[in-house]
Amino acid sequence: MNLKSIASFLFQRVPILLFMCYTMMRWRNILGTAVGVLFLYSLMKNLAAAMTDNKLIKRSIILLMFFDLWSALFTFSDFFCIDLDYPRAVMDGIMRLGRACPTTTMKEEKINEHAYVLVYTPEKTTGRKCVMYIHGGGFCFLSAKGFNASISWMAHYLEVVVVSVEYRLAPEHPFPAALTDCYNALQWIYANADSLGVAEEQVFVSGDSAGGNLTAAVCLLHRDRKGMALDNETAVTHPLPAGQILLYPVLQCYKTNVGTMVSNGGYFPGNSTVFRKFGSYYATGQDKLSNIMGNGDIMDRVPKFWAVTQNVLVEEDEMMQDEGSLKKIELVKDLANYYFMPLHSRDLKGVPPAYVTVATADPLMDHGVWWVQYMEHFGLDAKLSVVTQCHGFMGNYDVNKVARAELMKIKEFIEKY
Repeated sequence: MNLKSIASFLFQRVPILLFMCYTMMRWRNILGTAVGVLFLYSLMKNLAAAMTDNKLIKRSIILLMFFDLWSALFTFSDFFCIDLDYPRAVMDGIMRLGRACPTTTMKEEKINEHAYVLVYTPEKTTGRKCVMYIHGGGFCFLSAKGFNASISWMAHYLEVVVVSVEYRLAPEHPFPAALTDCYNALQWIYANADSLGVAEEQVFVSGDSAGGNLTAAVCLLHRDRKGMALDNETAVTHPLPAGQILLYPVLQCYKTNVGTMVSNGGYFPGNSTVFRKFGSYYATGQDKLSNIMGNGDIMDRVPKFWAVTQNVLVEEDEMMQDEGSLKKIELVKDLANYYFMPLHSRDLKGVPPAYVTVATADPLMDHGVWWVQYMEHFGLDAKLSVVTQCHGFMGNYDVNKVARAELMKIKEFIEKY
């Protein structure tokens, strides 16, 4: 690595630098932009530290990854409908650069023609507990293999078997594809519990961001079906997951113009427009509902969670209908489906205990807070952990001290149940 090659590298990325300047100028929240920059820099620094000890190479790697990831993010947020291949490739490629735990073994297992799982077994395990992990990425990005390094360290520090799910992504595969893949993965764990060395009644479900949504939805679907397989109404039932672990989840699309969706709208990964686009593509595979999602005035009913968490009186005939369905979402009324957005459920009774991590500089912070408040309304066990960080901070546990400290709290939760 010499000055000539560094200069060449920078010159090749002049368009990206200009694009960054444009996006920073168009953001109204300058502080949010600065925090986003610092978050990305912190992420890149941790990844680079895991790759090499050479300072010059490390700094070059940070620059390269930072510019490319920033460009990918804003290619998505500004021009979502054009092409997802580039941002997918950049973000997933960067995620794969981390160093996996050398003492954790990983094995890939196919569960059906649509999905597979990665099974992580640490050198030391405590008991017969298991965590099924569902990765985030706005339902449209990232992969289980992209999370390989982080999940290998998760298994190491938690001292449990971790099964990471590779599910189908939107917009190519809209709802309920991702949910059915994740539920089928849970069924696969039950069917292979003995060979995995885990107990059916000690399986936890966990996920970050969009994966947090799928985690809560899997628990609701499991409750409703009593753990039976989707393709067999007379199948053997299975015990409820021992717990649900939600990391900065997205859980509702009733209102996106309130609370932290507004006050934290300038922070990574963006304002309500970005989340509405994610949600619309997950719901229908198209952008047709993005202008409707989050507009409570258009939706003809009020979800019960809103009445509970905002302490407002809502008459029974004004309440959103209680529906959990695996049918395709086509109309505005279909957005009430609580398998799509779990906070839309009118009744959480029967779901497992929850541990919810939220970040203070995250537009989605309220979603996690509301989930805990809503569970407590039904007399359920739920613990909220508030961390002074940005969305997506969990990961790189070998070098990320803040994330590792939070992971140790999650370990206490797992040991409790």
